Amino acid sequence: MRLPSAAAALLLLSITASQAAVIYTPTNGPTCHDHSKPEFGDWTRPGPGGYVARFTDEGNLASVSIGPGPRAKHRLAAQLRGSGKIFGDKIEWHVVGGVPKSAVLRMWYRDESETEMHALEVFLLEPGRTCSFGSIDARRPDANGLASQRAEYAAHSDCTNE
Repeated sequence: MRLPSAAAALLLLSITASQAAVIYTPTNGPTCHDHSKPEFGDWTRPGPGGYVARFTDEGNLASVSIGPGPRAKHRLAAQLRGSGKIFGDKIEWHVVGGVPKSAVLRMWYRDESETEMHALEVFLLEPGRTCSFGSIDARRPDANGLASQRAEYAAHSDCTNE
């Protein structure tokens, strides 16, 4: 069955419009705003659509907050006991209609039993809050694809759908 070209174009547009655009930004570097003190790392990285990711590291405890502009520091996404590098080199943002809806961040940390974890954390970004939307073991051979799929699902969900 052949669709008329206008109908085919409309179908293709509706399929691609439902998928999030994926944008990668570094977690550190010259475009970051550094607010660190000698004993406390604190920097903000601009993301798409006016969103920012704020990273803190005081040695034993680290955190990342993600949200729109200056309010990001009040949108804690994760707080953890860091291990080694702590944060990966980039954030994968899933953007719908110019607005970030979910994000993926590689992280190294210690869990409650002191086991070192290496995970791809997926965060859902709602207008009023940020929530965890899953964790993928980064040692899996298919971890990057799974985390990206989870973030795509999150981009069209809310924090109650986890």
